[in-house]
Amino acid sequence: SKHITNGSKLENNANELTSTFHVNGALVGASAGYNAQFAGTWLFGVEGDMSWSNASGTAFLAPPFDTTRQAGTKESWLATARVRLGVVPVDRWLAYVTGGVALAEVKAQLINPDITFTESHIRGGWTVGAGAEVALDRNWSAKLEYLHVGLTDTPYFTPPPDPDSGRNRGGGVPFNQEIVRGGVSYRFN
Repeated sequence: SKHITNGSKLENNANELTSTFHVNGALVGASAGYNAQFAGTWLFGVEGDMSWSNASGTAFLAPPFDTTRQAGTKESWLATARVRLGVVPVDRWLAYVTGGVALAEVKAQLINPDITFTESHIRGGWTVGAGAEVALDRNWSAKLEYLHVGLTDTPYFTPPPDPDSGRNRGGGVPFNQEIVRGGVSYRFN
């Protein structure tokens, strides 16, 4: 993530308030979907998932801005709706690619020595990835997958909550994610 101001009315330009910084954390959630195998080795499926997230990160404001203040980005939850296309190369194993839409609640923070201001927005975006799944028995399977999530840019703090608290984030708070996750699934027949 990073924080970008849209500049002042006099400057009429955007400035990066922070350099790019890492937002790290964990996801815990659930998913549901439907898969159909066809032509012997091919699989087409749809699935949706909803995860609670504690991902967060902060960075000091870049000079010449006030370097005693920080900017923060936090994610509260993430949901995706995706299709997946896979191949069954050997019995009980599935390799697949997946893609679709994403939705997340992302908070931006102005962290001052005395007070922290927080603004939250639900942001849409897209996701793509790949994974592998193995059948453990007739109903249970385990999977490991990678997802890239790109959320649309959204302005925050326009206008700033307090003129002395720092600059707006009218240029946006870009937020992209690289997610590796594992899961266990139960198949209903």
